[in-house]
Amino acid sequence: QDWKGYARLAATAPIRLAAGEAHYQVFDFRRLIDGRRVAVLQPDLTHCGGFATARTIARCRSATI
Repeated sequence: QDWKGYARLAATAPIRLAAGEAHYQVFDFRRLIDGRRVAVLQPDLTHCGGFATARTIARCRSATI
């Protein structure tokens, strides 16, 4: 994953970014959240581990708001 690229794009894009459909682990989503690389997380339930994992990702996001 191009984490630095996400950060550069988030800093310069005139719109809010969304990502996550190609990420597989909670760790990947933590990197997106902690680095404020995207505004909207879009986990794909078939890739990230199902509904339970998606709920964990949502809780991680909610904790930073």
